[in-house]
Amino acid sequence: MALGMVTAGATNFALDYPEPVRAMYEMAKESEARNVFGEDMYRGLLWDGAITDWQASITLPMHGEKGSGTVYGRFLRRTDGVWEPILIAANKDGQQVPLFEKEGPFRA
Repeated sequence: MALGMVTAGATNFALDYPEPVRAMYEMAKESEARNVFGEDMYRGLLWDGAITDWQASITLPMHGEKGSGTVYGRFLRRTDGVWEPILIAANKDGQQVPLFEKEGPFRA
């Protein structure tokens, strides 16, 4: 019974798209990721990672006419509550393609 509740809770969490996951997906759709996965790329059903009150490290499966892979990112939450991307990159067939990297002292 408890295992079923834990599994249901984990599945519900993975199907929910918290703000940094949504932001990463939107940024990826408007980036070099279109050349990696294709113009009609779309996200996988489940995401993975960890999100705390102040930071997020997330991965999201991506698919498109050019193949499948992963977009991953790191975010920090500013004191005003806005999630700020630090690093976003795509990985397909073992090749990493940087999509965004913040300049300055908070580099990932």
